[in-house]
Amino acid sequence: MNSNPTNATEQFKLGQKYSTGDSVPQNYEKSVYWYTKAAEQGHVDAQFELGGKYYYEHYGFEDYEKSVYWYTKAAEQGHVDAQIQLGKFWEYLGGEQYKNYKKAAYWYTKAAEQGHADTMFWLSTLYGLGKGVPRDEEKKRYWLKKAAEHGDERAQENLNKKGGCYVATCVYGSYNCPEVWILRRFRDGKLSSSFFGRQFIWIYYTVSPKIVILFGKKRWFNRLCKLILDKLVSKLQNSGN
Repeated sequence: MNSNPTNATEQFKLGQKYSTGDSVPQNYEKSVYWYTKAAEQGHVDAQFELGGKYYYEHYGFEDYEKSVYWYTKAAEQGHVDAQIQLGKFWEYLGGEQYKNYKKAAYWYTKAAEQGHADTMFWLSTLYGLGKGVPRDEEKKRYWLKKAAEHGDERAQENLNKKGGCYVATCVYGSYNCPEVWILRRFRDGKLSSSFFGRQFIWIYYTVSPKIVILFGKKRWFNRLCKLILDKLVSKLQNSGN
């Protein structure tokens, strides 16, 4: 094995070896070193790997600024996974400090245009809530249909007026955040298993879209609902749901 390659592909492969411990001792520092060498030459997969190394704390290189830098380099070359990661970062992964729905919508659109069903669905949610883009029911439905055509069950449910988590998504700002996941699991695992639970779900999805349209941008509404939902989420977590 060439211990000092100059070719970007070989540098990337060496970075992979050190990352996984394949035929060499696992060493994330050397992995980042060789990924960087390859990334600086425009190697798109190396740029994507660096984005992950600098984002995930367990690698020991947590640095959001560098993560975004390298993900963006890869995303600009059309790397769909980098576009997805950037969308999620700007929507919720980066926390309140980095939240930027406009940037999230931009990168989701780039990934959606490449046929990625999840981002089609997430983009429809942003259009439905008016987060980062003007609220637009026509575009919301367009991306829902595209996602459904690509086999996304959530989009198919939404088109059949069964899905959405409208109020929770409005309050927490993302369909994909952990709190909304917990509430969806409760809906699908508990509420939907009983007659009265299914009746509640039907009423909720009939009424909640109109409530969000009327009050979704009101600060008092979001604060009140968040207080209630936070208590419910905490209770569900403590009960193992």
